[in-house]
Amino acid sequence: MERKILNIICILFFAVYYSQENSCEYISKRLQEKPLECIDKNTLKSSEEYYQIIKWSAFKADYFLAVYKSGINISLKYKRIDKSKINPETNERISHTMETLKEKRLTKKEFASFKTILEKYNFWGNLKYEREPICDDGSGILVYALKKNTLAEMTNGNCAPQEEYLNKLFNDLKILFGL
Repeated sequence: MERKILNIICILFFAVYYSQENSCEYISKRLQEKPLECIDKNTLKSSEEYYQIIKWSAFKADYFLAVYKSGINISLKYKRIDKSKINPETNERISHTMETLKEKRLTKKEFASFKTILEKYNFWGNLKYEREPICDDGSGILVYALKKNTLAEMTNGNCAPQEEYLNKLFNDLKILFGL
């Protein structure tokens, strides 16, 4: 019983620690990616667009999907981040692990299909989309997108239904990219 309480406290601590104000550190250190919210949006060229989507879970693995366009170069990254664990035999902490599940260059046609999905959901019309959490220990989605002079920051809170905006968007992108 004490171990379960300790695990719950640890999960809550990490959920608070990796909240939005610490996302720059989480994205740069844990995901080894450039945090979009920490980049000056005014310095981007009009040919640059960056998208990062984090599907997080309190108890399961987190997933990171990124689409980066810089000039004619367009790339996709998809990573799984496993949680830190306690080895039950030794009580030692096992650090989180990260695995790149897919990394590839996208074609212009694939990027056009990606943009079509974004348009379907009026993506750039929801720059500050935010839902209030409806539970404390579920899962959610964080989105950061950056283009010249514009930063989108979105979250569907915690425990949003499957028919919610960001859940549907993420599922459509997984289908598009075969994730």
